[in-house]
Amino acid sequence: MQRRSVSRISMVGIMLCGFAASGASAMAQSATSESHEGRCSNRTLSGEYGCSTQGVLLNIPGLPPAATFVGVTTSTFDGKGNLTGTEHVVVNGSPFNAGFTTNTGSYSVNPDCTGTAMVNTPNSPVPLNLFFVIVDNGKEFREVLNTDALLSVCKRVR
Repeated sequence: MQRRSVSRISMVGIMLCGFAASGASAMAQSATSESHEGRCSNRTLSGEYGCSTQGVLLNIPGLPPAATFVGVTTSTFDGKGNLTGTEHVVVNGSPFNAGFTTNTGSYSVNPDCTGTAMVNTPNSPVPLNLFFVIVDNGKEFREVLNTDALLSVCKRVR
């Protein structure tokens, strides 16, 4: 039970950090753009991303009230709202799994370059609900898990 709750949070790092957005045809909002309207779509996240996640897991049964969390992930986005990825997480200084765990999910990008993702991982009994913002013309996005104090920074690799 303890591992499943912790995995739910670790998936955040894998999923959103795994948001892969590559491709020259993907246009995202620039940091200097005054109008974000219509600049982003699901195509903006297309390709592979590498992510790092850090933060605190809050009130997970079997863990301290604020357990430290770090993770690395990869995510591949198909530009149509589907994603796949891998993750490796460490909770309170101990690896959750010996290696990497795979995950799948879906995502939706809004015209203002904000979005949401739902990631399914064998490490969590429930899907992970993520919120993200796309920056630097789609080369990067930042995400948070909706239930804990975890932040992921993801950069396009392909």
